[in-house]
Amino acid sequence: MRFVYALILIPLIMFSTTVKGGWVISEVSSDHFGNKSHQTTFLQNNKVRYESEVSIAIIDLDKSLITLVFPGQKVYWQGSADDFKEGTRKAFEAQMRSMINEASNDEKDTYQQFYDDILKKINTRDTVQIETRVSVKNLNRTDTIEGYHCQAYDIYVDSLLNERMWISFNEQPFKDVDLHKLMLLTSEMAPMSNGINVSNSDSYINLVQKGLVVKTEKYIDAHLATTTRLTLAKEGKIADAFFAPPPMYRKVSIGEALDLSAENDLPDINAEPENNKASPFDDNNGF
Repeated sequence: MRFVYALILIPLIMFSTTVKGGWVISEVSSDHFGNKSHQTTFLQNNKVRYESEVSIAIIDLDKSLITLVFPGQKVYWQGSADDFKEGTRKAFEAQMRSMINEASNDEKDTYQQFYDDILKKINTRDTVQIETRVSVKNLNRTDTIEGYHCQAYDIYVDSLLNERMWISFNEQPFKDVDLHKLMLLTSEMAPMSNGINVSNSDSYINLVQKGLVVKTEKYIDAHLATTTRLTLAKEGKIADAFFAPPPMYRKVSIGEALDLSAENDLPDINAEPENNKASPFDDNNGF
């Protein structure tokens, strides 16, 4: 069911800002098996570009416009979160009906139950606002990480540790953006998700807006799952064309875009950034 995984889109897309120049923020993540992955986010004028080696996601917050770019196939999709959600739902329903029709008699009930459960989850998400019970605790501890002087914080969901975060308050690339709008937009693009969105809570957003996240440890059932470290944070003017689909790329339907995302995996915290040789900055002095 690779299609299901394609619906969990960009769970941890970062943020956008309205500074005069732009920002490039790169991170590396590792798990307890030693696997490493990368994420790169480009920010400027309420626009964010989020990269992996196989695909690119661009969000224009002012226009509430989403662009998904697939360099390998030289195609892109563009539309609103509602367009994405409705297209996703129709594609999922069509695929499930096809699977149920083609299944054996023994399998039909299993597929039908799965289909009904997923639709119930989607419909519940549309009608019920899930309460985020998130709290932030200042550990009153300072560390120097990657040359940044950082303050440590614990992020709890109820009484369970969800994240430990180190933030430098010397830089504030996210201070002017309405992060609630961005988080709402990205959550609407994940109709299959039905859990607490930590990053959409007031306490989390208020903390992140004040500085630059240098290191994050994420926990599952009190066990360390992944560690993410900042590898690059540069400020400079980014060319406007960097936040638009390439002019020679072909525009595709949401169905085709979802099919590509299932094969190639859209950008997320565990995605490798595209290895662009050219700098996105107008003056090429950003790196």
